[in-house]
Amino acid sequence: KALKRKISFQLDLIIYIITIILALYCGLRTSFNDTAVYMKNFTELNTNLSSVKLEISENPGFVLLQIFVKRFISTNPQWLILICATITVYLNIQFIKEYSINVGASVFLYMTSCVYMFAFAAVKQTLATALMMIAFTFAVEKKWIRFYMILLIAVSIHAFAFVFVVTPLFVRSAWGKWSYTILF
Repeated sequence: KALKRKISFQLDLIIYIITIILALYCGLRTSFNDTAVYMKNFTELNTNLSSVKLEISENPGFVLLQIFVKRFISTNPQWLILICATITVYLNIQFIKEYSINVGASVFLYMTSCVYMFAFAAVKQTLATALMMIAFTFAVEKKWIRFYMILLIAVSIHAFAFVFVVTPLFVRSAWGKWSYTILF
């Protein structure tokens, strides 16, 4: 359940500054793992909507995001990397702010435990996971329609997000009969 506590203005400001720095550092990279592939694919992307393949394995949500960026923001692939990094880092840190007992320590761990660095290598996966962190809030509140709507968007970005489909089974109790049934 979300922690209902007040974060001081100073800490909130520091966290937003850290978010901006992390998003810029991640989003302005020109090389790291698959960054060059994402940039090349974006450059060669056909922005005709009829070319979007709706199979989950083709990541149609991510393709639509790329088309939107290329048509309405910029044809420079750096913008795609920056936008994805900003969304991912922002959603991750918002999740930390909402569910962490010690926000400062949790943000520090996020930066130093390679969770942050994963966004450099796996753009689609981390974007889908960040969306599922927002969906988690709806699962806790048992707002299943919103949860599954975000799940569908996340799955369209990367099929990896499909593993979250079993979330409702674990919301009631961490180790109830459903948990043991799923594990079995």
